Formats: sequence, C-alpha cells, structure tokens
Amino acid sequence: MSAEARLFFPSGNGIIPQPDFDASPTENGGWEARQSFLVKKSALSTVGLLFTRGKSVCDLDPKCPQNYRFLGLKESPQSDHAPGVLKISCVFTGYESAGSNGSSGEEQTVPTYSLRKDIEEVPLNEHRKWAALSDPSKNRLSLCLSQPENNTFNLESGTYGYFDGAVFQEHSGEFWAVPTGDELEYARLIAQDKITCKRPAWTWTVRTEGSTGFTAAQLSSAGKIVANPQGSPPTPSSGYTWFFVGPDQEQSGEKRFVKDLTYQLIADNAENQFLYGA
Repeated sequence: MSAEARLFFPSGNGIIPQPDFDASPTENGGWEARQSFLVKKSALSTVGLLFTRGKSVCDLDPKCPQNYRFLGLKESPQSDHAPGVLKISCVFTGYESAGSNGSSGEEQTVPTYSLRKDIEEVPLNEHRKWAALSDPSKNRLSLCLSQPENNTFNLESGTYGYFDGAVFQEHSGEFWAVPTGDELEYARLIAQDKITCKRPAWTWTVRTEGSTGFTAAQLSSAGKIVANPQGSPPTPSSGYTWFFVGPDQEQSGEKRFVKDLTYQLIADNAENQFLYGA
C-alpha cells in the first residue's frame, strides 16, 4: 500500500498541513510565505471554504509560529497529489508590525529608489539656449519654423526674410535683420529642416509597499511641482525642478499594495511654475 493511501485526515478541519513552510522578506519590507496542505477531494466543498483570501497561515496550521499570524492567504492553487487527495499550494503575504507580537505598531516597510535617464525629441524652440534669445530673434525664427518645407531663405544677406513661393515677400528693416550669433545658428538648422533637438530626461521613482493603498489626498497631489521629492534625489544645481507625475499601485494579495511614486525633472521656468506650481 502506498504512503499516500495511509494518510490520516483529522476529524476537525480535515486538512493536513505539510512541513514545507517557508517565509522570506521582500525588498520593501513585506513578507511572502509558502506552505502546502493536503485535503480529501470528497471534502473539498466544505474544507475548501477554509482557504479564503486573507486567511492567516496560523489559522490553517495551528503549529505555525504565532509571530507569522500577520501573513494572510494570497492564492491557493490546487493539484492532484494522490488518488482522492488534493494538494493546495498556498502563498501568503503580509507586513510585520513594530510590536513584538506582530499585532500592534507601525508596519516595518523599506522604500527603494531608482533614477532613470531617457532622451526625448522636442521642438527646437524648447532648446535650453532659445530662452536667452531676444524677442525679435525669437519672432524671426518662429516665423521661419512655421514655413512649409519647400521654402528656402538666404541666411547671408538682407533677403533673410524672403521665402520662395510663400505669401511672405522680401522684408526690410529691423525685423528682418541679417541673423548673427545664436540666431544665425538656429536659422541654419531650420534651413536644413532640423527643427527638433534631443533633450535628456530623468525620472525618479520611489517604491514602497503596505497593507493600504494610496489615499485621495496623495492622488490629488499629482501634476504639481514639488520642492523635495521623497528620498532626496540628486538634482542639477539650477534650471530644473521636480514635477510629481503621480502614484501607481498594484495589489498583490488581499492587503498587499506595491506602490510607486514617480517624479520627472522639468525646466524650472516661468511657464512651468505657472502651470504646475502651487
């Protein structure tokens, strides 16, 4: 007779906890554990009700140390173990509290941080040197940017303002002065149809987890400039500020929420301060 055929199922809840309990902490201070249980297929309709989401591992296995009572059932897939016997492989998650018995105090979670770079393509008038141009220079270059691709213009003479085939004719006077300095460099790029530039972008992400999700107040704070993002990310000395993109969260188990706070570095200028400032 096989070993499985001699299994003795207790008359109480009718499940046999297996000696394979294993628990380990997550990177952000939570806990995840695994343990399997054997049940009779014939008793599954009643015994299966014990394996409800959030059930403590200590309620399913009375011999489990009570300091793991905070671990609640996340999932319980079933598989055949022997004729007439099922194996339920359980995953538990939870958070240990500051109290010595795990039942009181604050959750002991640990945030982790990441700083990631990217390169984005932006219009030429968003280049960092554009802001230093004079208003007449910006006006002339903006008009050049608005022309169809088949228009050409002479950068080296007074016909700078003459666009072939366009409604604009040769202009004279201060507005269409021959470009110099940075205006000339921008005009050359536009004449070559180079109307975008690359700009570095940085994203700062703070990851935490806990038994509760984000609050309405935290959701409402998205889309604003913040002076001091959580975790004190490295910031360029000037010209940039942190914009709070918003929170993301993913639920894993009944009371386990993995949460991300995302910040993006943006130009610290009057426009952004007006749009996203306090």
